[in-house]
Amino acid sequence: MESVTEVDEEGTSVFIIKKAKSYKKFESGTWWRTLAKDTGEMTAWFRCPNGHFGTLSDHSIASDGTVSPSVVCPEKGCKFHENIKLEDWNASGV
Repeated sequence: MESVTEVDEEGTSVFIIKKAKSYKKFESGTWWRTLAKDTGEMTAWFRCPNGHFGTLSDHSIASDGTVSPSVVCPEKGCKFHENIKLEDWNASGV
């Protein structure tokens, strides 16, 4: 998958993660909406561009899809550590 980045208002490079077509077609560099088991709040699973799975349940996701703090792939040895934005994020889940 081709990586896409944009620069935010502060001049920080942000890695754009596209929404997966479905949970069955969850490719590298995509995300999928889910509910956090502990809080019931909307969050997301993601696959880093290297194909590793992670969750964003310990991150904040703004209404525009910007995730904070920066995201580190949970796979040992993976070097993915980026500021990310979830393309097409809708916090209401609709």
